[in-house]
Amino acid sequence: MPTTQSRLQSRVIDIHGHRGARGLFPENTLEGYAYALSTGIHSLELDVQLTADDILVATHDFTLSTSQTRDRDGNWLTDTGPEVIELTAAELKRYDIGGLKAGCSYGAKFPDQAFLDGVTIPTLEEVMIFCRDHEAKTASKAVTLNIEVKSDPTRPGHSERAEKTVDVLLALIEKHAYADKVIIQSFDWAILDFVQDKAPHLKRSYLTIAAKNGENATVYKGSPWLGRTQCLSDDESIPALIKKAGGDNWSSFYKDLSDETVSEARALGIGLYTWTVNETEDIDRMIDLGVDAIISDYPARVQRRLLAHQMHWVGD
Repeated sequence: MPTTQSRLQSRVIDIHGHRGARGLFPENTLEGYAYALSTGIHSLELDVQLTADDILVATHDFTLSTSQTRDRDGNWLTDTGPEVIELTAAELKRYDIGGLKAGCSYGAKFPDQAFLDGVTIPTLEEVMIFCRDHEAKTASKAVTLNIEVKSDPTRPGHSERAEKTVDVLLALIEKHAYADKVIIQSFDWAILDFVQDKAPHLKRSYLTIAAKNGENATVYKGSPWLGRTQCLSDDESIPALIKKAGGDNWSSFYKDLSDETVSEARALGIGLYTWTVNETEDIDRMIDLGVDAIISDYPARVQRRLLAHQMHWVGD
């Protein structure tokens, strides 16, 4: 009978560059995606939102961030920026997101991130074309896009646009033949409900933060984040809820994973993605737990830990 160590060594873990490689390059930018792919990984995690003119753009925050947004004259935004969904794609392109403001608390988290000029928010279509070009130039394995659809059912205007957002996303996936190279994930399970109804063949992953994590939690009794799935107790099992929702993949906050939750997910046939795993000891714990994919701001760091465990990553 194979030992636990030999079983681990036979596994391959996928590495997803979180927002590209946020630890070293500006997040959700073509420059960051290019760096992540240059390390030899083949999966990019990115965030998308639908603009006022119905174009999907790759950006995380619901409002433009004062920590990472400059106007065309190089001036930092001083007040909370406008909602992304209230701006057109052309209006968003007027801002430079290539650097983090000195002295800001967000920037302090990523002291090694490069500071670039002239970097703008890409559209999802630009990202898809970029990935195709990368594949053609390098003759490498196809790039998988793990697309997080940003939607907050507690914010005005989001629930009303959820279905339209999914329709635009599905049209792009079909146009660029990405059906077998895409994962759609969201904290707002209403998004995933629409994907399940309209394109059940696409891979979906259910993002969660457990109730024990307090104000940021998305899974608790009466939560508005779970779409048509009803959570009857703060202690209800997340794997069971995902199965109830018709899901097969779980994108879990890494602190919510344990031997027990992983065993339950495996028993239900649920794949395991975990975010955002940056520290060596946390990466090692996720490897030992046996997850399928690690989403990290430092994809090369995950590579090094897999090598230390005598393991491989997808495409290696």
